[in-house]
Amino acid sequence: MDLYYLLVQRSFLWTVQLLIIFLISTEGGFSYKRILDRRQAILHCTIRHRGTKNVQWGILNSSHPLTIGDLTWTSDKRFSVSSSNYNKTVERWNLVIDNVQPKDTNTYECQISSIVTRLRLVHLTVLPTQRKISPGVSLKGTTLLDSRGTIKITCNATGAERAPESVDWFHEGSIIRQQSSKWSGRVKISMKADVLRRSLISQLIIERSTLKDRGAYICRSPDKIMQSIEVHILEDNNPPSRAVRNKLSDEPAKPNKAALSTLSFIIFIMAVSVSAT
Repeated sequence: MDLYYLLVQRSFLWTVQLLIIFLISTEGGFSYKRILDRRQAILHCTIRHRGTKNVQWGILNSSHPLTIGDLTWTSDKRFSVSSSNYNKTVERWNLVIDNVQPKDTNTYECQISSIVTRLRLVHLTVLPTQRKISPGVSLKGTTLLDSRGTIKITCNATGAERAPESVDWFHEGSIIRQQSSKWSGRVKISMKADVLRRSLISQLIIERSTLKDRGAYICRSPDKIMQSIEVHILEDNNPPSRAVRNKLSDEPAKPNKAALSTLSFIIFIMAVSVSAT
């Protein structure tokens, strides 16, 4: 009989423990967080019906807690806990790490100390700060093609702190607008940002090219940095020699001083006109 009551008692305790765990955890599971170093990282943990139990933060598989309740249990002063009430039954207990470093990359666990049951695991990845990048623009693409061919030019614009939001394309000093009658139905301009490299990749595609499309193409960043590339379009009855074709096709983009000077002069005149009005 004593064994029967003992089994019933243990079953009851296990049931209560499982119920508490079910009521406490509102998020649960596993999550990932990525952050650049020297920032502040906040790892979130939401608790329901905590009662008198303490919330504990620590590193997975470590016997030394980082925080218990509102107290910090580590000598590293960068660690702290932030608690707040969402409503009468739900609380937020977030682990705060100031000035994070790559060595802080780890899996952190939020749990109820008296139950020793994990409620939430957060894997923190601290990325090293990127090296200083100077703003710039580079161009590559088609430099020689036959009439009715497709021109493809790629512009890589880099920002000092973040990727540029957009770039402007010019042909012989005039801005290229997809909706204009000259380019309508033939021009496609795409833009894709690379946040980590702080660059914007823009591609200019001109289909069914004509002799009027040859000349200098310029890509200009919001920092007013410009780069140009010269496009040569061949007449059907005047093909160049193979040596000339190979030379032009392999030639990298070089600054076109005349085109850049013309565009700079146009921008200057427009600025003077606006200020005068």
